[in-house]
Amino acid sequence: MKPLFETPDPVKEPGNQGFWATLKNNLGFFTICRDPDPPPGGGGPGGGGLVDPNEPPPGGDNPFLDQFPDDIKKDSTMQPIKDMGGLAKSYINSQRLLGKNRIALPGENSTDQERSDFHKSCGRPDTAEGYEFNKELVHPSMATERDELVKVVQGIMHGAGLSKAAGEAVFTKYNEHLNTIMQAKVVAEEAKTQEWVNTLKTDFGEAFPQKIVLAKTAMQEFGGEGMVKLMEETGLGNHPEVVKFMAAVGMKLSGGAIVDGDGKPLGFTMSSEEAQAEIKRLEGDAAWLKRFQDRTQVGHAEAKAERQRLFKIAYPD
Repeated sequence: MKPLFETPDPVKEPGNQGFWATLKNNLGFFTICRDPDPPPGGGGPGGGGLVDPNEPPPGGDNPFLDQFPDDIKKDSTMQPIKDMGGLAKSYINSQRLLGKNRIALPGENSTDQERSDFHKSCGRPDTAEGYEFNKELVHPSMATERDELVKVVQGIMHGAGLSKAAGEAVFTKYNEHLNTIMQAKVVAEEAKTQEWVNTLKTDFGEAFPQKIVLAKTAMQEFGGEGMVKLMEETGLGNHPEVVKFMAAVGMKLSGGAIVDGDGKPLGFTMSSEEAQAEIKRLEGDAAWLKRFQDRTQVGHAEAKAERQRLFKIAYPD
């Protein structure tokens, strides 16, 4: 069949090969894009819209395509194009959809440089230091490691190819979330400490201030600064069992003072637990029990007064 143009084959014509190569490379794009508002005439003769690759080729010969190589003229996206005007318009529309700043997505075989170029085109800073983080967002508990932490995070984000805006947003949001968690933890710890203090006040009763002094004395005497620091940092210094243990040790430390028959220093107020224990001990003492129950016994009034005093301490409510 006689070519449409009397000029040499346009595909092989020197100077035109770049156009045809670009056209061929964009054929894959044609298959996935549709003109959102195609010009009148669609993709037919004189039309400029992109064609639907799923539509079957129209029947009959298309002389215009005979001048192209087989791999081009047999492509389904070329079938509706009947003349050079329709081809040119389709090409122009595809370029508009593609945009001016185009860079290929990295594939499995892309080089490190190609990947770096891609990340840079997406907004990654030239160096890791290009991410500008608000260091004040780092939680105070990590203040001593703040600079090193920021440096490490910058390196990770740069290596991952994050844009400057994305990297800074991730850093900000993460630290805001972390600060919220840490603040909630502080509130929970304060609530637990107050619960422990309330337990000790209930158990020690009126002796609470003296017991705390005894516990601190024992801690400083036997534990030293290292133990005191450990108890403060872990919060165990407020645990009821620890405080009771150290208070008991502190009570023994006061052995140089005047003590009662049980070895307890006089002048210290009993705790409710100690008062309950003392009541139980007295009720098991036959001699004391006889004085308490028999009005004719010498010391009956004293035994009765002692029991009343102990009950007040043991059961303050």
